[in-house]
Parts: sequence; structure tokens; C-alpha cells
Amino acid sequence: MVVWKRDNNGKWQNPVFQADLGSSVNCISWAPWEYGLILAAGTAEGKICIYTPAQQADQTAGWEKIHEFVAHNEGVNGISWGPSTEPAILSGGQGQDGQQAAGGKFQPPPKRLVSGGNDCKVNLW
Repeated sequence: MVVWKRDNNGKWQNPVFQADLGSSVNCISWAPWEYGLILAAGTAEGKICIYTPAQQADQTAGWEKIHEFVAHNEGVNGISWGPSTEPAILSGGQGQDGQQAAGGKFQPPPKRLVSGGNDCKVNLW
């Protein structure tokens, strides 16, 4: 898998991320912005791999795999992150239960990911 970046002139730059996942990548999905920069990739082997920028002192450290698991026995065909919030919550300053988070800061709910595969199943993670 290779992720490229465009410069301000619309030209492709060198890859910003590369990973060998062992089989073809059928789908990718970026997490909602509230969770930060997180990328999930689904493979023909049935695995889902989740990556985030490396948390090291130097900014050129690249990306690290934070999770990998078999999601479907016959390949992953689609993945999508669940919404982190309901739109009204972002403007209201309250959590999903109607309570404001400690310290007045919004706390998004746990991350949710859904996948569909060749095994005719849809899984919620």
C-alpha cells in the first residue's frame, strides 16, 4: 500500500507512507478528524490493518501499525469508520448522554469501524 501527497501545485510528491500488507489492498478508510490521523486498510487476505503516525520525537519517523486482525475469512471488500459524534453535539458542548465532559472538553465516544467481506458478513468492530 502506498499513500501519496499532492503539493500546493497539484503535483504528486514522493510517497508519505508505504506498507507491505502481504496481499492486495481492497479498501481504505480515514478515521473521523476528531480521532486524529488514523488509516484503516482492508486486504484480500481478510485482514484489517490500522496505522497512525509514529509517536516519536523526530517528525520523520513515519507510520506505525497499531492493530492488525483477521476480519473476514475470504477477503475484506469495504471498511468505514462510524461517525464520532452527532452533528448537534459538536455545537452544544455536551456528550451523547447530555452531560458535559470533565473540564468542559468534548470527549468523543469509542472508535467504531465496520467491515464487509466476501463471506457475505458485515462486522462492527
